Amino acid sequence: MKGFSPSVTLHNVAMFALFRRYVSENGVRAKLSSPPPPPTHTPDCYYPQLGFPFATTLGNFHILNPLSWNIIPPVTRRCPLCLFLMCEPVTTSCGHTFCRRCAGGYLPSKCPSCTESLQKREEKSMKNNVLLISVVEKCCPDETKAKCHLQEKLKASEFAEALRIANEGLYLVPNDQSLKLCRAEANWGLTRFSDALTDLDYLCCLRPNWTEGFFRKGSALLEMGHQTEALIQFHRCLKLQADFVPAKSQIQKVGLRAAVCISFSLSGESGLSREKTLGVLTVSDFECPLCIRLFFEPVTTPCGHTFCKNCIERSLDHNLRCPLCKQPLQEYFKNRKYNPTVLLQDIMTRLFPSPLAERKQVHDAEMAELSNLTTDIPIFVCTVAYPGVPCPLHIFEPRYRLMMRRCMDTGTKKFGMCCYEHGKGFADYGCLLEIHSLELLPDGRSFVDAAGCSRFKVLKRGQRDGYHTADIEYLEDLKVDGSELEVLEHLHDSVYQQAQDWYQHLGIRIRDQINRQYGTMPDKEENIQASSNGPAWCWWLLSVLQLDPAYQTTVLSLASLKDRLGHLRLILEYFSQS
Repeated sequence: MKGFSPSVTLHNVAMFALFRRYVSENGVRAKLSSPPPPPTHTPDCYYPQLGFPFATTLGNFHILNPLSWNIIPPVTRRCPLCLFLMCEPVTTSCGHTFCRRCAGGYLPSKCPSCTESLQKREEKSMKNNVLLISVVEKCCPDETKAKCHLQEKLKASEFAEALRIANEGLYLVPNDQSLKLCRAEANWGLTRFSDALTDLDYLCCLRPNWTEGFFRKGSALLEMGHQTEALIQFHRCLKLQADFVPAKSQIQKVGLRAAVCISFSLSGESGLSREKTLGVLTVSDFECPLCIRLFFEPVTTPCGHTFCKNCIERSLDHNLRCPLCKQPLQEYFKNRKYNPTVLLQDIMTRLFPSPLAERKQVHDAEMAELSNLTTDIPIFVCTVAYPGVPCPLHIFEPRYRLMMRRCMDTGTKKFGMCCYEHGKGFADYGCLLEIHSLELLPDGRSFVDAAGCSRFKVLKRGQRDGYHTADIEYLEDLKVDGSELEVLEHLHDSVYQQAQDWYQHLGIRIRDQINRQYGTMPDKEENIQASSNGPAWCWWLLSVLQLDPAYQTTVLSLASLKDRLGHLRLILEYFSQS
């Protein structure tokens, strides 16, 4: 039979039997403003000891259900697509969560919450959000079991039994939307399309933006032979969601029954205090399995597992598989859409505001520590860099991937560069580099366009998460005046002319290569002491001349422009003779 799929979740219906057992074993506490008189016909689930029929929400009466998550507002818990409460939640790449049925069958091209583009291949790769399912099971264990039991019954096409239970429930709770949807499902299964349409009309009036509801109305009308009215409903679907494929298909193939599925999930509005919820959910339920701390910016992978954003990024630097289930995450890593899971953030904000605030303080403190440019600055051990000179890098090691990411995240965009030195790990002097741009490659490597900005001396060595760090002090050239300045300017002009002559005598091909990699030779500066690092052309020349790293480091460490010019003159004389 074509029509509604039996993949339906009937939370409130199952609550009748569960509540009967709960009352007999534990009793119930309730707030009641004016108890209604007992019905003339006592249904099976009427409880004389309470004086009122069971309902999750009925007027001013609320059962204080200790196993619920109603501290989260309904608008937060609803699926943005079907507008019913979340069932089998899956999280898309943009960080928003939907029912599995909605994501699998009616996922639009853009997220209805943030309008970010969604790729169709996400439907196949997405798995249930393990953490959110765990939260639901902890808050509503009996309801979850009942839901699974009723799903099995509906898969067995026991629509008559489902209709009986739905009618009994609606006798007690006439306006319960969940039960009306269940009854529409059962009536559809029994080919009672007119009865199903009645409930769908009611639901669509309450939910005017429920695209799937209007599609179901159109399908019911189509089964009843009302093609014109059905087309109106299908067109309304497209008005609400322009890329709603089932409606497009029905418009093109009007007269054919469409096989669609319906699902709705945990319902039941109940008054719940934070203390009751905290008795079920604890901070440990929201701990990252990698850092064992409360989630900070929780992201959900396609396999359904959740981690802190920074934690999963570090894990993927080393291995492109989920740390828990080992499912390959190459495509996820390639797209790099590490968007926080919005629903989880909302839950933590409402349930654990203080621990979350403390977690944020810890994160901010870590970022502040990483932003310090004198203490524990990251050191890239590779080559000798110079102030003002480009230093392009190819990043492939996991430890340096982490370093570059932290430099970008903190906003400093700076790190130290030192050459290797045996016995120490890296040299005593280096240059601070600033990142101008960073190009990420699909396999995790990156090309970094950086340039030197300041020289430094290493005071203390350390390590952080696999890469070197150092406490440093910055170097500045000693300034001179009077006769010393005149001598220095004369020496500067002489060495600059010597450097220009050497450069002009190079072959055209070699000069072109130098220009592409280092840029053209800088002009002579009027004030040679304007910069704390001295004239820029000196560093440009040192980078062009392929010298021994130890010698380069020695020249880099000099705080006297006169001494540095002296070294350059000797080097140029040597190369000119060669």
